[in-house]
Amino acid sequence: MDKKPSANAEALARKLHEKLQSERPRWMRWLPALAGILLIVLVILAWALYPKPDPPRMTVSVSDELNVRGEPAVVHAFLDPENPDAKVDSLKGMEATFWIDKPPPAVDDAPREKVVCDSHGQSMAKLDASAAAKAKFHIRHMAPLKKQDPPKDEAHIFNLPKDTPLLLVEAEETLADLDPKLWSKTHPLNIAVRAGAADALKIARDKHGYAITYLALELMPAREYRRVRGWVRDIKASGPEALPDGPVLGRLRYDNGDVHSARQALLSDLRERFTGPIVAVVRDADAAEQCVNLKIRALAMGGGDFPDAVVRLKTWQDLPTALGK
Repeated sequence: MDKKPSANAEALARKLHEKLQSERPRWMRWLPALAGILLIVLVILAWALYPKPDPPRMTVSVSDELNVRGEPAVVHAFLDPENPDAKVDSLKGMEATFWIDKPPPAVDDAPREKVVCDSHGQSMAKLDASAAAKAKFHIRHMAPLKKQDPPKDEAHIFNLPKDTPLLLVEAEETLADLDPKLWSKTHPLNIAVRAGAADALKIARDKHGYAITYLALELMPAREYRRVRGWVRDIKASGPEALPDGPVLGRLRYDNGDVHSARQALLSDLRERFTGPIVAVVRDADAAEQCVNLKIRALAMGGGDFPDAVVRLKTWQDLPTALGK
């Protein structure tokens, strides 16, 4: 006769059976985690498949370049949204094409230099323009969409001997008869040259041998630089206020809004590449001090507490006399 299980064994078996009956299956424990993963996958798919808005229309700006004769010219270009309110996370990888202007019929045979811009929309290229004292160059950027026209711009390369005396003129600050803060709000046709400036600069060029170089460092972003370049190069190229021909130099970079840093970078670059005397007509004490520290002679037209080495100019008529000292 079979031996009956003890009461303890029966109780233990009964409890085990009840526990198995009440406990959820193991796979159900992972259901919330699986649901969360599925939700994340669906969100990613929706983001990837959702039609993205068209990228904004862009403008491209190239600045004039002052180059040492016989050396390749490093040219700079900058992309900006055409609409100032447009938001762009990164412009990295957009392709730019640079080339030197050539007269017909060789214009289509001009060598092209293709580069890509960085995340801030800046691109640089080296162009061989050493055969001419002044050469026009062009840029064309790849448009974000095929239906958009590619943004274009053009500027000039000025080739000078390394020991050429340079006269730097802050265009917005000292040359234009306008508060520098109003440049972006004023049509360039309505901006006059300060009295006596054109004649004084011509004397500096013809009598004292200085190459006139204009600085346009105040305005941001890069498309605003084009206002000053166009004012000097096109609007004030003729008539009683005609300015001597010369490059209009912008910032080396436009991803930093600090004018002090932009001026320091440009002045340091010029002082390193050109060995002749450099004189700068500036307005404020900060600019004058930067010049003095770089062994650039500063002539100040504004008020302020200037370093002892700085010569004051009451008017533009004082420039030729100051250069002769």
